[in-house]
Amino acid sequence: YLMAFANSSFGTPSLVGTIGAGYKGGNDVNLSMLHQNDAFGSSLAVSSDNTRALVGAPNDDGNGQDGSSDLGAVYLFSYENQNYKTPTHELTIGSGYKGSNDIDIGGDTQDRLGTSVALSDDGTLLALGIANDDGLSAALGTNYGAVTLIEYASTDLASTTTTKKISKDYNGTGDVAVPALAASDLFGTAVAL
Repeated sequence: YLMAFANSSFGTPSLVGTIGAGYKGGNDVNLSMLHQNDAFGSSLAVSSDNTRALVGAPNDDGNGQDGSSDLGAVYLFSYENQNYKTPTHELTIGSGYKGSNDIDIGGDTQDRLGTSVALSDDGTLLALGIANDDGLSAALGTNYGAVTLIEYASTDLASTTTTKKISKDYNGTGDVAVPALAASDLFGTAVAL
């Protein structure tokens, strides 16, 4: 639910829109790809000017990922103004998502991308918690956890400038390895920027 308030004390609330499966009102966003138990809305971050929202769905099974469960996904929305007018589903980040701005980051069963999310003030830096990530070399179910950082060159989201992972043993360019992480640490359960 997208709520507007008359003042900073949260007075006079009003429902201005809804995001989810099957919603079709004026400021609603219908995400027909959502399924029961995706846990859409489990995590949420909003840019400081209220024109961008990042929403986690840690139980999302991916797009076309038969046999996989709870890979997780994150959805990014933009709005014309701070009153949540003219919502647009900008992109989805998760396993198997391949739309024009989507980012397919792969993943394993039970990773739970979107356990937590954070968004920079201008909406160009995203931090995505993947609490059950097993790292590169561990067996499924190790659950070290990870955080993925995605940065866009500008607010138009035309291109990413960097994608980095922070976890036990990721070793790509710009990744940060934290060798002290142990099984079941669930690193990434909470993130902030």
